[in-house]
Amino acid sequence: MGSMVLFKRNKIALNNFLIALILGSKIISDTVGLGLIILIGAIILLVINNFEKKVKTRYILCDIFLILIGLYFFIDYQIYGGNIYKNNYLSTFIIYICISVVYVRSEIQVDKMANILILIYILCSPLFLTKNFERTDSGTLMNFSYDILPLIITIILKILFLKVQKKKEWFLIVLTLPYLYFIFTYSSRNIYIASIFCLVICLIMKKKIIAKILILLVISMVLIVVFQNALDILYTIQGELMKYDLSFKIIDKNITLIEEDNITNGRDATYKKAINEIKEEPITGRGIGSFNEKYGTYPHNFILQMLYEGGIILLIIFSVPILYGGYAMILKKNISKQDQFMLVFLFCNAIIRLLISYEYWREMYFWMYIALSLCILATNRKKEGV
Repeated sequence: MGSMVLFKRNKIALNNFLIALILGSKIISDTVGLGLIILIGAIILLVINNFEKKVKTRYILCDIFLILIGLYFFIDYQIYGGNIYKNNYLSTFIIYICISVVYVRSEIQVDKMANILILIYILCSPLFLTKNFERTDSGTLMNFSYDILPLIITIILKILFLKVQKKKEWFLIVLTLPYLYFIFTYSSRNIYIASIFCLVICLIMKKKIIAKILILLVISMVLIVVFQNALDILYTIQGELMKYDLSFKIIDKNITLIEEDNITNGRDATYKKAINEIKEEPITGRGIGSFNEKYGTYPHNFILQMLYEGGIILLIIFSVPILYGGYAMILKKNISKQDQFMLVFLFCNAIIRLLISYEYWREMYFWMYIALSLCILATNRKKEGV
């Protein structure tokens, strides 16, 4: 009996470490350069550590869904043929569904896993923060911002949701403060949007439904006022910072974009191209990677990309796990802390980003979110995991 308990503890500890490695693979890749090797190694070890002969009910819906998406790829190849973008999507999709399938089968302790993830960022900070950001192009800086986002969301959840109690955990958080230099000076505004969303979710998570609705209404009204007076607010902040000889590029950039009436940073032209062609093929779309093949870029919005590639049919298919995950994250009562923590973490790192940037086929957090949402939908997962 004692040996079984020890085995289970060691199994969970290894899971904590491997999942943290996977979630931190982007920052590892951009500092050490071993992201892909770590991902593949972690997948193999997770499979070995969590191998079960018996397929549990909670995994079936997730497995079926991902198999159907794989079948959709096959049909798309048959109808539209291949292209370099579609081939790239398929390769990343295969890797990320492997991660997602094994992740939902892995029992973890999110508080311990979060500590390990924070430690990974601390170890990577000397290599990351010594990069020459002044000579780095805006696209790369935006990618660097998303590399740091998992750390920001983890710290917010750690403090507000899991409630940091141990001094050593506060010490780990303090050691991540050097990242603030990059966040305030070079990071993308999308990072602030995702962080604010995470803060709001943490504030309403344990409230009653009526309180949640009222808080969301108040926050919405505040955001509307802020948005309508954004330029004046930014001018005020900029003026105050200049008194201390401080300047944040994120503020200067947004002032410029608003003054030039270009708040979308040129994305509106891309949106219009996508919308105009979606109207021509609204039901079935034009095929995976077709927008990229025609214009050399992606639509910068995952909803538009789904509609363009697979039409209303594909959007409806994905809407079920995306919307249910949002419901489970905010309104579902009998949900474990592990699942709730990971839903918020994955939503902020995937869905928020994909609304204004990147491609859903290549976003690891997106597929992990889809898999977890489907597992929660299939059955009530009772284990707390914390």
